[in-house]
Amino acid sequence: MIRKVVISLTALLALAACTTRQRTAEERKEYAEALFTLGEISTVELEMPEATWQKMKEKASDKEYRRCDVTINGERFGNVAIRTKGASSLDDVQLMKSDRYSFTLKLNKYEKGQDCHGLTKLLLNNNIWDATQMKDAIVYDMCRYIGLPAPLTNYARISVNGKPFGCYLMVEPVDKNFARRNWPDEVSNIYKPYHNLAYTGENIENYADIANYAKVKGGEASVQRIVEALRSVAEDKNIDEHVDIENVMKYMALQTIAVNYDCMTGHNEQNYYLREADGAVTGNGSAC
Repeated sequence: MIRKVVISLTALLALAACTTRQRTAEERKEYAEALFTLGEISTVELEMPEATWQKMKEKASDKEYRRCDVTINGERFGNVAIRTKGASSLDDVQLMKSDRYSFTLKLNKYEKGQDCHGLTKLLLNNNIWDATQMKDAIVYDMCRYIGLPAPLTNYARISVNGKPFGCYLMVEPVDKNFARRNWPDEVSNIYKPYHNLAYTGENIENYADIANYAKVKGGEASVQRIVEALRSVAEDKNIDEHVDIENVMKYMALQTIAVNYDCMTGHNEQNYYLREADGAVTGNGSAC
C-alpha cells in the first residue's frame, strides 16, 4: 500500500486534579473562543522589573527569553517567558529607532503545565509596516475561507508595567495545539523550512534545511517521505499520491493575490510551513 506524503505549506488526555471548586463557563472555554473571538479585543498586561524591560529592548537581536508576569483578559500568569521575535522585521524596528518589537510569550517554559485555555505559547505581532493594522488578519481569514489551515488571530491592547504600549495582533503559533485543532484525528509532522523544495537526490542530508526545522514531531522517517514526494514532482510521476495538489495550488494562488514575497513562492523561500502526514504533503497559510 502506497503511503501518501502530504506536504502542507503554511496557520493527550490528562486527568484533572480533584478540586472542590467547579470550573466556571469562562474557565472551560477553549483558547479559540477565549482569545480569538472576533469583535472581542483582548488585553495583555506585561509586568516585569524595569531593568529587565530595558535590557530586553537593548538586546533585542539576541531574542533571549526573560521572565515576566502576564495578565490576559483578567487571568494572571506568573513566571512567563518573553522574548523579542522577527528577523528583518526586528531590524526594521531598530532602524526606525522604535521599541515596538514583536514578542513571543511562552507560558510553560518556567512553569510546567501552565497554559491559557490550552494555549502554551502566544505571538504578539507589531504590524509595524502595516498602516491599516489589518493585512495579516485579513489574509489569514482568507486562508481559512478557502480551506487552508491558518493561525487564529485577534487584536489585543498591550500594556507594559501599567503603561499602554499599543495595539498588537495576537496570533496562534503553529505548534502541537495548532495541529490538534486542525487535524484532531491525524498525526502531523510540521516543518518551517528554509528550502526551495527542489529534489536534489535521495541523500537525506541534502534536506537538512527541512529536517532541522521541525515544529511538530518530525524525524528521519517523515523527512524521507517528504523526499519521496519531492521526487514524484521532479519526475512527474504519481504526484497526486504524494502531494495534496488542490491545497498547494490554493496556497500559491492566495500568496500571489496577497502579493506576499516573503514566502515559499517569493524571493526568500521562507516563512512557510510544510506538513507531512502519512506520506502526503499539504500547505497552510501560516507565516509566523
